[in-house]
Amino acid sequence: MLMLRTELLLLVPVLLFFAYWLYRSLARFVGQGGRVQLRGLLWLVVLMGLMALAVLLMKSEA
Repeated sequence: MLMLRTELLLLVPVLLFFAYWLYRSLARFVGQGGRVQLRGLLWLVVLMGLMALAVLLMKSEA
């Protein structure tokens, strides 16, 4: 149980790094015009990752 929780905590920085990399890649293609939309997309990816982690934690405790 504790091991699973540790693995999930290690997954959070990976998700954040992936979201940041995706943001930088899209920003390079779109340019300055799409900053606001890309920031919204970044937060969407981060929130989706956090929700997935919460669901995994709830399933593991059940």
